[in-house]
Amino acid sequence: MLTIARLIGRRMAREDFEKAMRAANDNGAPSEEERT
Repeated sequence: MLTIARLIGRRMAREDFEKAMRAANDNGAPSEEERT
């Protein structure tokens, strides 16, 4: 039971980390529309 809980916790943490990294990287190169 603890093993399953650990795996679920790790997966949730990984997903949260990925979301945070995506949000941090949102300021990429401006698109063609934003440049003009």
